[in-house]
Amino acid sequence: MKTLKYFSTLLVLALAIVAGIGLWNNYMQSPWTRDGKIRAEQVSVTPQVSGSITALTVRDNQFVHAGDVLFRIDETPYRIAILNAEAQLARAQTEQAKANNEASRRRHLPHNYISAEDLDTANINVKAMQADVAAAQAELAQAQWQQQQTTVTSPVDGWVTNLSARVGNYATAGQPVFAIVDSHSFYVVGYFEETKLRHIREGMPASVVLYSSDQKLQGHVSSIGRAIYDQSVETDSSLVADVKPNVPWVRLAQRVPVRIEFDAPPQGLTLVSGTTCTVAIGR
Repeated sequence: MKTLKYFSTLLVLALAIVAGIGLWNNYMQSPWTRDGKIRAEQVSVTPQVSGSITALTVRDNQFVHAGDVLFRIDETPYRIAILNAEAQLARAQTEQAKANNEASRRRHLPHNYISAEDLDTANINVKAMQADVAAAQAELAQAQWQQQQTTVTSPVDGWVTNLSARVGNYATAGQPVFAIVDSHSFYVVGYFEETKLRHIREGMPASVVLYSSDQKLQGHVSSIGRAIYDQSVETDSSLVADVKPNVPWVRLAQRVPVRIEFDAPPQGLTLVSGTTCTVAIGR
């Protein structure tokens, strides 16, 4: 009886050890990580022209559709530019008409009254006036385009973020005023230990569990990062690699970013770029 209890105890202990080893190997080798981040593309709202903001039609964190008006810039100087361009175009067209009439008159004169050189000069003057008209038309088109750019619209569907602009602020051409989080661009980046990369392939299914709601979302591996920053190597002014002489006794596995795309856009779920999640590959 004692022998049976002894062997039973050994059997249970052996099974526990095997199960423990299996769980430990699964924990260490299976491709999963708690170091996951929700990401989204941010589109900068940048005006094409400069001027004072006269109207701001959105608020911070508001959802907007592509084409919605975000703000307006004072168009007074651009209306004046259009009037000036129209005047320049009218003047150029008048000069062109005068040159055409002069050239036509000279063409109908008898050859003994006008030289070939004077006729060529008249024809060249017509071409010069045509060029002036084309330049004036281009300036008018540019002025009209600049006036249109005083109304700034949203380039994508998404949420306004980091809005600090106010009516009366001066917007500079080429300088972002705020950003919009593209609602169609959410994805996940999971940082996996390099020892687990051999179990990850592009296209493999992936499950994502959000820390904020414990809700499970399905996706797939879109791509695997091909380079990470090596902090142990530096470059000095002589462009020679500076390798640190000391090596830590404990070698930590590097983490490699793996991009996860959602299979279907989450409905009724608040996704926030920068928040954390758990990612498991092959589940």
